[in-house]
Amino acid sequence: MMNENIGKPASSEYLAYYGKYVSLVPDGDILTILSKQIEETTGLLNSIPESRGGLRYAPDKWSIKELVGHLIDTERIFAYRALRFARNDKTPLPGYEQDDYEATVRALAHIIAGHELHHRGILTTRYLSAMGAGGG
Repeated sequence: MMNENIGKPASSEYLAYYGKYVSLVPDGDILTILSKQIEETTGLLNSIPESRGGLRYAPDKWSIKELVGHLIDTERIFAYRALRFARNDKTPLPGYEQDDYEATVRALAHIIAGHELHHRGILTTRYLSAMGAGGG
């Protein structure tokens, strides 16, 4: 398989709601960006003591562990949908509006990356700032 540079999708390739995630992703090859993101996010999460996993930056917000669970669940859903669309599987999908995603698989990769960047930013600016700069 050729390693092609998969650039950013056009705004017509995803719902406007997901523009907030796609806009967070830097220009460049999305596969390289996702690979680097795994390392960065893993490093960030490894810097947080297990004892702080229940931290909420506000009473009505997710804990750090719940935020990570949300990322995992959402990335699985988007990755599964990307597989289905790439294989031209027309079997109806539950939830989400599949017709709005079907225009391209490329947008889903950027939405996954941007979704993680969005929540990593919240983790850094809201949770970790509440813990102090060192994370401890």
